[in-house]
Amino acid sequence: MVTVWRMVLLAVLLCLLLSPYLLFSTPPLISSSNSSSPSPHKTTRHHPAYDRRCYKYHTNLHAENICCRTANFSGSISMIHQCITKANAHLLKVHSSNGTSGDAGDNAARPTEAGVMGPDARGEHWALFGDSHIRYIFTAFLTRFRSPTLQYRLPDKDQWLSAATLEVTLHVNKTMQNIEARDLSANFHLTYYCDRKLTMLPKKLTEWEQHPHRSPTLIILAGALHWMLHTQKVYQSQGPEAAVALYRKDISSFKDQLARLAANTTVVFKLLDDLKRASIPNATEAINTRSNYPLYNKAALEELSGTGVIIWDSTLPLSRAYTLRCEAQPLHTPPWHHWNCLDKGHVGYILVDQYADMIINDYCNKYLNLGQDFCV
Repeated sequence: MVTVWRMVLLAVLLCLLLSPYLLFSTPPLISSSNSSSPSPHKTTRHHPAYDRRCYKYHTNLHAENICCRTANFSGSISMIHQCITKANAHLLKVHSSNGTSGDAGDNAARPTEAGVMGPDARGEHWALFGDSHIRYIFTAFLTRFRSPTLQYRLPDKDQWLSAATLEVTLHVNKTMQNIEARDLSANFHLTYYCDRKLTMLPKKLTEWEQHPHRSPTLIILAGALHWMLHTQKVYQSQGPEAAVALYRKDISSFKDQLARLAANTTVVFKLLDDLKRASIPNATEAINTRSNYPLYNKAALEELSGTGVIIWDSTLPLSRAYTLRCEAQPLHTPPWHHWNCLDKGHVGYILVDQYADMIINDYCNKYLNLGQDFCV
């Protein structure tokens, strides 16, 4: 009898630990316990930094990972540079062991004088595809990677400038174009592709299949919001399921390419956050109707299940809590927009900075030897 009661108590404790919704109402996503919704980690290695089941969400809008420890990368440029340096060393080792120097000769797998690996060696390159929400994450990366040697350039200007000015600009203004950033001292490249419906992505996937040494080492993707805008007429005439079907079809058209890329690249698909604009009463637009958000998230989750692409849903409870807080008290803190409640279409950097840390924890911790209890 004592053994039975111990088992019951253990089961109760496990349920409490695995429930990230003790403090907030359910975010706009099909519950992971729903049998009709495939598990995002069913066929891939568990990534606790991206999994909402691994977080306890506090009332101060802080996400605490209860599966593993997370490092704080705010102001820790030395840790980040150490991560990039070790990651590049690993890539160079793999490159050399595969004997892929090929036509590039002796210089293929060797660092150049500028600290960048040779023409056929794959270096650390993080690529972000999506709309302004992904650009916000790119901006948070600029803050995390801030150093005197961090530079950027825009497509219409063949000139590299200090990224310090760009960081300030992106917090204040909207930039609807691609942005490149680099830090040659760490052999690191970061690219934001302004690809709001992921129409540019398939072309890049084809390019990287043909030239694997040019492919990024980390890709972050999102694109549902502008599909809602794009299919508004279908939504009004045929209903939400018909509109979502077009989004699903588009993801299906390039998911095999993503699966092949995910074999050698960390590929992360970010699901739709809750937004204040989804609270508009009697809305006729799909993007302003909260009930549409779980439909798009479910479509992406199901299409990408089993591809090796990581589904990122740990931001959703944070975004829902942010929306509720903004509805109760519309805080606004320019110019860095820690709180940005006047903007109904975005969350503030109180969340976005945490999003950036989730990514860096998943990618970098394995190179930093922080300990077995840290998220990797």
